[in-house]
Amino acid sequence: MNPESHFLLYCAVMDPYFAMPPHVKRLAEIGDSLESGTVQYAQTNLPPQHGATLTCSALRLAYLLGRHPEEQFKLVTYAQFRADAEVKRVQAYLTSPLHQAIFPDSRVLCAPPGG
Repeated sequence: MNPESHFLLYCAVMDPYFAMPPHVKRLAEIGDSLESGTVQYAQTNLPPQHGATLTCSALRLAYLLGRHPEEQFKLVTYAQFRADAEVKRVQAYLTSPLHQAIFPDSRVLCAPPGG
């Protein structure tokens, strides 16, 4: 297993404090099913501070952009300030030396949020 092809391993490498309780593992499975096309739509409903945003947005988007740099992805949330914060977090992951080591062919051209 390597972080280029295993999402939870990527998460553990990118964030040393990333926790993997059963519900986070399930979120990762759902994300893998969405990526493979076996599931077309998914909705999560977790209380605040249970890892859904980190797992489903920031880390998942950085991982997907590393694996599929030719694709375009959208980040949708309830408020612009939340979207801006998540985009900054995704950009931080994408430009980190760890991400570049995992996905050496990944190139980042990031416009600032709202720009």
